[in-house]
Amino acid sequence: MRLAHALLALPFVLAQSVPPPSPPTDQSALSPLAQHPLRSSDEFGLSIVDHRSTCFEACHLAAVKVVLLPKLGINSGVFVARNCRLPFWGEVVGACLAMVCRSAPDVAYAAEYGQAWCERAGTSNASIVLPEWYLETPGGAYYQNAMASSAARVAFSVSLCALTLALVLVSL
Repeated sequence: MRLAHALLALPFVLAQSVPPPSPPTDQSALSPLAQHPLRSSDEFGLSIVDHRSTCFEACHLAAVKVVLLPKLGINSGVFVARNCRLPFWGEVVGACLAMVCRSAPDVAYAAEYGQAWCERAGTSNASIVLPEWYLETPGGAYYQNAMASSAARVAFSVSLCALTLALVLVSL
């Protein structure tokens, strides 16, 4: 019920219009990679540190107007780590992303950017949850492919590090 009330308030608190994302200038980024899907940031040549997501920022600022911090009874966009630790904040932001972002890649990048943003604030277990209705759409399929690709890449990196460490230890 709290999420429904927060979602009803979102259109009223989104004070600025979110400009559409800029298309990539590198034509190689436009070619589909069906066998090896990329994270949204990789696919469009964006850095989650250097290239901000205006969609995520708009949703974060909207969410802090409807989600109050426990024990404080207030909220602000500057309470990054505290907001990132709240599951309800992640639900509201995720629902907002699904409704406000301009495209499936925009949603995927905004969620990826938001996760990295929370990690930079010291909250590695933040969870931006996209609504079930969105995940059942083609945009949700794009998002799930991007996240699966990211998880596979991390698993491969960990395996490669373990193999390298084992080879170093054997050579000693």
